[in-house]
Amino acid sequence: MADTLFHYVSLVYLSVPILHSSVLLLTKLLSWEEALQATRVARHMRTRIDYMDIHTILQWLGDKKSHIDFSGLPEVPKARLMGLLAKLYRAEKRSRPYLASTLSPDEMRDVLLEDDV
Repeated sequence: MADTLFHYVSLVYLSVPILHSSVLLLTKLLSWEEALQATRVARHMRTRIDYMDIHTILQWLGDKKSHIDFSGLPEVPKARLMGLLAKLYRAEKRSRPYLASTLSPDEMRDVLLEDDV
């Protein structure tokens, strides 16, 4: 009994790192892009799952009146991430209102002006 209580109490004080929603969104976006380019059917099918996650996170950020924070993923150039958001904007119409509410006006302009690659 004392041993069980000790483990329970020690878990209460355990700190668990939580990934910021913007970082999760951006990493899902990278995964979505990889799946789009995949040649294996199973991996390509992953695009729908990744998109559903992306859409949910965008919706949550929009509901919280938050913006996408690109600084949480410094190893990936913002220009690349903006290109992926532009690709998402063109590919998934349901995401457009959420992109508009989670990007700054300048970032949204850049998404709209991004060349189709």
